[in-house]
Amino acid sequence: MDELKFVLKCCLFASLLMVFSQVRSDGLTIESKVETFLTDSSTAHFLQSAAEGGAKALTEFYYSAKSYISTKMGHASNTTIAPVNPMRVNHSPATKNDETYDQEDRT
Repeated sequence: MDELKFVLKCCLFASLLMVFSQVRSDGLTIESKVETFLTDSSTAHFLQSAAEGGAKALTEFYYSAKSYISTKMGHASNTTIAPVNPMRVNHSPATKNDETYDQEDRT
């Protein structure tokens, strides 16, 4: 029963917060004022520049790792090695000289 009371309190709080945020003051809603404050604050600009730096660092790391791996694996050289699949089973068709051909022919 306590869980139900908690859920109802959360729904009531969220509804009141939503209604309160739509109140107009000086021609703008409180919601739009809070949004403007959060997006134009110095903290938001600092976090944005830090995120851009992190994204740039990850991009540079990705390309340097890709270059290193392709150099070490030989993809950058002129030689090519055919990939080998150890799970591949030889499915060549039976020939007349093959035992399986004779067995299939008898059935």
